Amino acid sequence: MADEYIVQCWYCLGEYDAFKAAWCGHPEPTKICPYCLNCSCNAPEDYKKKFWDEAPDKLKIERIKLTSLHEKLGELLISDKKIMSEQLLAALNIQKRTGEKIGEILVKMGLITKDELQMYLLRQKKVPAVNIEREDIDLELVEKVGIETCLKYKIIPFSLEEVDEKRHLHLAMVNPYMPNIIKKVAKLFDADVIYYQAEKEKMEEKLKNIVQALKIKEVTKVDKNKGIIKNFLDILKYAINKKATHIYMVQEFSRLKISLRINGLLFKVKSVELTNRDFLKLLKLSLGLREGKKIVRKTFDLNKKRFNIIIYDEQEGSKELSLSIRIIDLDNFGVNIKEIRFSEYQLTDIREAFKQEEGIVLVSAPLFNDSDSLMYSLMNYAKKEFPSKSILSFEKEFLRRLPGIEQKLYYKEGKEDFIDILYKTEPNMVFVHNMKGGEIAREVFRLSKNILFVIEIYSKSAVKSIVKLREYFNISNESIAESLKLVINQRMIRILCSKCKIRVKPNLDFVYKLKLSEEDSLMSEFYREKGCQLCNFTGFEKRVPIFEVLKIDNQMKEAINKGAKENELQSVAISEGLIPLSKSATAMLSKGLTSANELMRQGFL
Repeated sequence: MADEYIVQCWYCLGEYDAFKAAWCGHPEPTKICPYCLNCSCNAPEDYKKKFWDEAPDKLKIERIKLTSLHEKLGELLISDKKIMSEQLLAALNIQKRTGEKIGEILVKMGLITKDELQMYLLRQKKVPAVNIEREDIDLELVEKVGIETCLKYKIIPFSLEEVDEKRHLHLAMVNPYMPNIIKKVAKLFDADVIYYQAEKEKMEEKLKNIVQALKIKEVTKVDKNKGIIKNFLDILKYAINKKATHIYMVQEFSRLKISLRINGLLFKVKSVELTNRDFLKLLKLSLGLREGKKIVRKTFDLNKKRFNIIIYDEQEGSKELSLSIRIIDLDNFGVNIKEIRFSEYQLTDIREAFKQEEGIVLVSAPLFNDSDSLMYSLMNYAKKEFPSKSILSFEKEFLRRLPGIEQKLYYKEGKEDFIDILYKTEPNMVFVHNMKGGEIAREVFRLSKNILFVIEIYSKSAVKSIVKLREYFNISNESIAESLKLVINQRMIRILCSKCKIRVKPNLDFVYKLKLSEEDSLMSEFYREKGCQLCNFTGFEKRVPIFEVLKIDNQMKEAINKGAKENELQSVAISEGLIPLSKSATAMLSKGLTSANELMRQGFL
């Protein structure tokens, strides 16, 4: 059935279909009544409010796009007195009939030349915006460009990353149309430059802060601080060699307590007696955590590998001095999706879901099970597999930069800012990392009728993720059934150390618990962990993911719509071919890849 929205004209009171009516050419266009040929721009405010409150989302998005077009080219030409509003309206009416580009029509009408069109197209080129206030600046990048150059041209290099063996520098600019500056910066860093538009006032304020930070950096270059930084680097190297993903430091008087998170588990390192009671305080200043700044991002090279280091000031609300550090191994974070342990069937389901123009793909995992890495893998996959899609990503923090994807921080924004960014960027596909708020979740489901969303939440299984949408985020069963296309749930399983693992013979109770036949149990190889120097005496050498990929078909939609309980949803999922995480984990156990203790810790036994 074709889209239809019957409205009554405010002027002649005739009824017409707003979807079929033409748009006017005003800055905020409205529909033209086909009977009296009046648009609604001069209508009473209560009429306009009712019109747009009840309008279908498709019509609202069409208006946003038309407004964007008008502002990008038409408004530029009108403000420069190259054309008049009536001439733009005529061109838009021609465009509606012919489908030609608006610029080409204006040239054919003799209103502008081809050269003028090229100049205005350059001026209206879509450049992603960056809120430079919220970016953590690596002072070494600024120093390499030179603070004088940054001040002169109002530019700030704020991130340098290597993706697929190619370097990318992220550069904020007040005026992004300075090709010579971009070329010089690219040559200086031997990198591709991804440039962003920054507001002039915010850029000037940020540059003032950078100048001050560089002065403080110069003042604090004393021997004792060099010693503090050396101690920090020693701790960082130790953690990386232990394959840790997080470092936690807490200072109590003259003792520094250090914990490392390795393979998802927390290990306490022996506390250190400090000679300097201001160690953590001075370390924070040396790392750039000052004047209320809570997060600093740096890059670190060790053993020919590059790491993103994200440092958090955890002081707020605590009497103890504390610091936490996230270590991201760029070689293993957000890797190519084809290197992950998805089956061919699972990859096919993901591809089919990502082809869609609307709906929701739900990505979930328990905390510290690397769902953030999976999200970046899926973002990379989407960009490479569907290059024509415009992709937007809302993130709590930039764990790494991905070329070709517009990445936005949203930890401070509410629903209004979230919607505003969506309408301004006009994406085909949106990733929402670490979604926690019900308000944002409900907005995502409302907008998913026109945009494909990939959202990340914490949950232990695919079915539990669906239940969480209903019970925690307060999404209605009808909305979940209508919008949800696919659920991907990930669990990280520890792999036994190949050097020290010990083969064991299972007893009958154990075989019964695994539901194995006597024949299968004889064919299986079971091992347990021991611990050696190679595996840091943990008994495990790494973690690998296992997955549940649940396609939402008609039977599952029906069950969700009826408000089926978790166990009922699980039964439907298994009947439709879902392989539960417990089955995948048991298969790894019987192959001697992991241990019974690991499966019990994960709740599979």
